[in-house]
Amino acid sequence: YEFLLLSLPVIRNCAFTFPSRLNSKAKVFIPVILILLPFVYFKNSFGNPPKYPFSQKNLPEGIAVFLNHIQAGGNILNHPNNGGYLQWMLHPKYKIFMDMEVPFLFKDEDFYTADNAFTNEWTFKRVVTKYNPAFISVQIGNKIFKDIIKKFPEYVMLFFDDAEVLYINKDTYPEIAREYEIRDIDPFKIYGRDIDSVIGKNDIDSLKKTVSRLLEIYPSSSMTNQITAMIYNKEKDYEKAMLHEDTIIRNFPELAIGYRLKGISLDGISRYDEAISYFKIALRKSDEVTRQGIQREMGQTYLKLKDYKKAYAALKKGVNIFAHTAGYKDLYDLGSSAFMLGKTDESIMIYRIAHEMVPLDDNEWREKLENQLKLLGVKMGDV
Repeated sequence: YEFLLLSLPVIRNCAFTFPSRLNSKAKVFIPVILILLPFVYFKNSFGNPPKYPFSQKNLPEGIAVFLNHIQAGGNILNHPNNGGYLQWMLHPKYKIFMDMEVPFLFKDEDFYTADNAFTNEWTFKRVVTKYNPAFISVQIGNKIFKDIIKKFPEYVMLFFDDAEVLYINKDTYPEIAREYEIRDIDPFKIYGRDIDSVIGKNDIDSLKKTVSRLLEIYPSSSMTNQITAMIYNKEKDYEKAMLHEDTIIRNFPELAIGYRLKGISLDGISRYDEAISYFKIALRKSDEVTRQGIQREMGQTYLKLKDYKKAYAALKKGVNIFAHTAGYKDLYDLGSSAFMLGKTDESIMIYRIAHEMVPLDDNEWREKLENQLKLLGVKMGDV
């Protein structure tokens, strides 16, 4: 932003001082382009703004809130990138390892050690042996550290937010470790992935208990609110799910996930038009990877509205019929929308592919697809 402001005088001085060899059209066209460029940049930068006036995205706010909640005190091994924030939030009760004041307080070698400690087992061992930190706060995207810390059983996972994961030395604070240790969630695995897959592999009641405790201490977390909303949607308790989805939207308006989850909840209580509007917002805020899933969910909602043209268009973008990951239920929906639009040959092809995808033990769906194919004149011997 400073660069943009400082570039304005440069544009002002250069835009109207072109060589005389330029023709009159170029003398007008080039300044206009130069003047418009900063506005284009501003539009791209602020087209999907975070929470105003202050966003906690990428900051370990939850970690700081938790540490202030337990009031333990002690040394924290932290990555320098968020050192200044932790120092501001936790001083004087806690002492951080390092911040980004290089070369004023720290040398380049210090930064190398602090950074390398989270990715190199030997460096990590050297640091913890020398300083014996009571707490370790590691960036949540650092999956390498998960394997390193396993070799140091005295450290157990205690808390996590959207930016970092906190460990405690259970030998230093055994009572805190017993009360708050996290055993049934792997935040490194959840980060950047579909959280619904984690729900499917865990005991729901245990998972709810853990995330409820985390939310009680830090209710603004995007990740724990996502997990909770997904659990409630799975249990068809859509009203409770929407409370957590609204929290995500309020604190992280730039993220697609809050709008996407609320669209699913609204669909669950048959408020289809509202669900579509939230899916559309999610599409605008999503990346290419997540856009496909949103299109699929939106297409299923259009089917319920009997708007088959829009359902087909959305499902066509959301379901890759030739991918081995395509779900047979999603293929069924796409085939049904194609059939309702009179695309009989295409619907037959999609139903046949869906039939191949059905697990051997799912007789209900196999029979359902076979009946659809029979209605379209396909003999089962040809399937």
